[in-house]
Amino acid sequence: MRALAAILMLGGAPALAQSPALVPLVAERCLDAGRGADCALVPTMACRAAPGGFTTLGGEICLGAELDFWQARMERALAAAIAGELGRDAQALVDGDGRPSGAVALRAAQGVWQDWRAAHCGMARLDFWGGSGADIAALQCQVSLTAAQALQLQARAGGGA
Repeated sequence: MRALAAILMLGGAPALAQSPALVPLVAERCLDAGRGADCALVPTMACRAAPGGFTTLGGEICLGAELDFWQARMERALAAAIAGELGRDAQALVDGDGRPSGAVALRAAQGVWQDWRAAHCGMARLDFWGGSGADIAALQCQVSLTAAQALQLQARAGGGA
């Protein structure tokens, strides 16, 4: 996606090429306003407001930038949540209470979630099969689900990420 944005900038479409860079700023401002999961796709709409943004290519670039934002946030939140679970796992060993590993369970749950997201968003793509909206539908699905998962993991980790 980043390479495509660079090509667009060189090819005379600077407004669209620069718009994806605004996605993290728009997302962070939305989150700071307390909108939580309602922030999913808000940065994409801001990005798509640039000239050329409402083309299929523009949509893919903007959605790709937002997916990158939420994916990175989700990975940070997952790492923080696993760290918290490792602490609880260590305490369970000290206490000898036989608690199963929360870190192992969380990693397994995240793996299943990733498979579910791929399948679910594959179905969204099928709804538009053969049309130019197929990739847009799949990306919108990925953005929405990844944003929700990032925020859920962030809450599990105690709010930081």
